[in-house]
Amino acid sequence: MGIKIFYAGKAKSPESISELVRALLDRATALRWRLKLVDEDLKGNFYPSWGEICSRIPTEEEKERFHIEFFPAMVSANSNGYYRIIDSPFANPVREFFRRGEYPHFTLDTHVKGIILYPHKNCDPLDFVFDLKTKELFCYEFDEKYPDVIHGYPACSCKTQFAGFKNHVLVCKTVKLAENFVDFSLIDDEALYYHSKDLSTGLKNFNEKLQAIREEVNRMNERGGPSGWVTFAGDEI
Repeated sequence: MGIKIFYAGKAKSPESISELVRALLDRATALRWRLKLVDEDLKGNFYPSWGEICSRIPTEEEKERFHIEFFPAMVSANSNGYYRIIDSPFANPVREFFRRGEYPHFTLDTHVKGIILYPHKNCDPLDFVFDLKTKELFCYEFDEKYPDVIHGYPACSCKTQFAGFKNHVLVCKTVKLAENFVDFSLIDDEALYYHSKDLSTGLKNFNEKLQAIREEVNRMNERGGPSGWVTFAGDEI
């Protein structure tokens, strides 16, 4: 839940990664943003974001709408066997794990390079870190409890909800700058400003979505918290 911009893609060339880092370093300096340069090996147990488990038996309409699949071998005291698989390079391997009744797990051995920007104290970091083997944006985080565990996500995201619309615009313009160096396969701005570049419409959408989030939080508080159902793409089922 929140107002975010999602992005995924691949560097146009190996040289583009270094060029992008220099461009974003200059931008961060001009805007007085904190930053972190990344250039490191990544090795460990890798757990990509494979999807979600449905905590109750879905209807036929829900199965079709949310692309929920049933895996008989996964049925246990803790699972009814229904999962939504995220469309990613890991989708088919994940399905093979589930067909065998196993929880998905992978190993990782690669090198990543890039830059992480910190636009605002109330804003998520803005990551531009690439897997040098594939040139793809690599969206990951380390597990706090297990140092050898790395979690991966199908797209990078930056939540701007608590930083205000002005900072949302600055984040969008930074992603726009990156288009010179990255072939994006996904750019999804939940405030709908990025592609329109219309400040008044973007501000209206930002405020409306913010209000909708507040109302949903109030409803959840009134009923004593979340229903316990899994959410798919922002919809509760």
